[in-house]
Order: sequence, then structure tokens, then C-alpha cells
Amino acid sequence: KALSPHQRLAWIWVLTNQKACDDTRGMENTTLVRYEDLCRNPRDGFRRLFAFCGLEWDDQTDAFIGYTTATDHNNAYYSVVKDPLKAAYRWRNEFDSRQIDDIRSIVEQHPVGQTYYQAREASSYAMLDVPQ
Repeated sequence: KALSPHQRLAWIWVLTNQKACDDTRGMENTTLVRYEDLCRNPRDGFRRLFAFCGLEWDDQTDAFIGYTTATDHNNAYYSVVKDPLKAAYRWRNEFDSRQIDDIRSIVEQHPVGQTYYQAREASSYAMLDVPQ
């Protein structure tokens, strides 16, 4: 109860994601995907996910990814038409620097959070290899 709402949410994120990573580590039918990696390069990232899942990539899928990520950003909550990087990093405009520091101090202490603060080679998790 002594924590602020953003600190509580950071802990919920850590606990939920760390448990999921721990429970699926070493399973060949799972892969860790960082939302931000997909946002950096949606077309390549989703192609790799489709391949991982054994799904075919076709023109209709390619067109959908292109349309929803390359057109004007729609701020409506349920809209699928978004600028991926604007959506992924919207929090930078919604939190002040103290809140960001609070969240980082919680998240970076745990392996799942360290995937955001360490070079990929230093991480114990296999990241989806999406170019920056």
C-alpha cells in the first residue's frame, strides 16, 4: 500500500512476465517477444513469428501489416492503425522523469527487466532477433 500506482504496476509487470519466462524457459514451442522489437520492424518481426508458428506469410498479411503500421496514427484505444514506435514509447510522454526512474529501479533488478537494460548478448533470455 505504500507504493505508488506506477510502482505497483511495475511490480505486477515484473512478477507476471518473470513467471511466464521462467515457466516457459527451454520450451521449443515458445519464444520471448518484446513488443518494442516488433514495433521497430513490424513486417520482419511478424514474418519471423509466422515462421516460428509454421504459418504462411501471404500478400494479404503483408498488406495488413503495411496498412496498419504505415498510415496515420489513430489514437482510438481499440484502433489497430498505429504508428508502432509512437504507440510503444507513448509512456515517455505520460510519465515524468521521477516515475520513469521509479519504474526502472524496480524492473531492472530482475532478469526479465534486464532484457531492456542490457545488451542482448548479456541477457539469459533468447530475444526475437529483430534489427533495430
